[in-house]
Amino acid sequence: MTYKLKIDDEAQTIQDVHVPNKEAFKIIKFRVLNNHMEGWKPNKVDIEELLDSYYCPDPEDIKVYEEILG
Repeated sequence: MTYKLKIDDEAQTIQDVHVPNKEAFKIIKFRVLNNHMEGWKPNKVDIEELLDSYYCPDPEDIKVYEEILG
């Protein structure tokens, strides 16, 4: 089966996952496209996890980001 990254800007879907918030869609789309260029082939579950982490970020992830970015 051939892999295909499916992004629909009008429907705000990535891999058939609807992202209802326009700002969230832009951020997640950017993350997906950047990592896709590096070889990542996200599936529907991956996009659902990204959407979940957008709305409910893991406090440990936030701590790591703050340490990195200062």
